[in-house]
Amino acid sequence: MAGIIINHQLLRGTHSQAGELSFMNLADHTSTSENLLGFSGSAVRMIEACAHQLGLADINDGYSVFEAIEAGDSRVLPIFEKYCATIATMMLNIQSVIDIQRFVIGGGISVQPLVVSGITNAFHKILTNLPLLGKQLQIPEILTAHFKSDANLYGALYNLLIELDVAA
Repeated sequence: MAGIIINHQLLRGTHSQAGELSFMNLADHTSTSENLLGFSGSAVRMIEACAHQLGLADINDGYSVFEAIEAGDSRVLPIFEKYCATIATMMLNIQSVIDIQRFVIGGGISVQPLVVSGITNAFHKILTNLPLLGKQLQIPEILTAHFKSDANLYGALYNLLIELDVAA
């Protein structure tokens, strides 16, 4: 899930479903839900996969997973890099359609500086490997949300306040 802000307004869409990025398909077929971004680009699933590779008792131990990623552990680095490449591909697809200024990463994973740098590096790698894109597309900023893991809560509150003001 995401929020798309255009001219300082949340884009809702005709059916109030704008920003449901989890439903994007990044594969060449749609026969399985595993191809949906909500699965292939899930930070939770990436952490679980890394924890499994590390043999951690707690598959949700993001702190240990990121310690291993920061240390360059070869058991988890490819999983993290694939996650970053998936998110960068999604961003590239969005950028090619709506030409936005910036992507802002929020949620629990956003407290890890490696996430934004990893996604940024993956985005640049795509543009380097496809020079046509690198020459044509403007590279958006990729930033960490100011409120990090609480960004979704502030967004929900803001949306509620907007709704209440409209109803009043």
